[in-house]
Amino acid sequence: MPPPPHLIDYHYPWIAYIKRLPTAELRLTLTYQLLLTTPLEDYKQAIEVNPGFADAYNNRAILRAAQGDRTGAIEDLQKAAQLLMDGGKTAQYQQVMENLRRLQR
Repeated sequence: MPPPPHLIDYHYPWIAYIKRLPTAELRLTLTYQLLLTTPLEDYKQAIEVNPGFADAYNNRAILRAAQGDRTGAIEDLQKAAQLLMDGGKTAQYQQVMENLRRLQR
């Protein structure tokens, strides 16, 4: 069950703004941009708080790749791989390395 609309508008004030935009195309474009940039900032903050958070590097790499920042995505995947290997998380390390190989093609 989705949360009540007043809670959505409270926690995500940009949704109310988007609802008032004149065209569906503009609403969709702005929503897409916000969905990519808002989490990117969240991951940046998570990494600042905990530089050893491999999942944050991996997830930020996915967002960076979606935005066309191939170099940033590769750097994040390399850092995630290093942290996972150092932490002995072999299965996750292998998945990140596969993602890295795909991105470097």
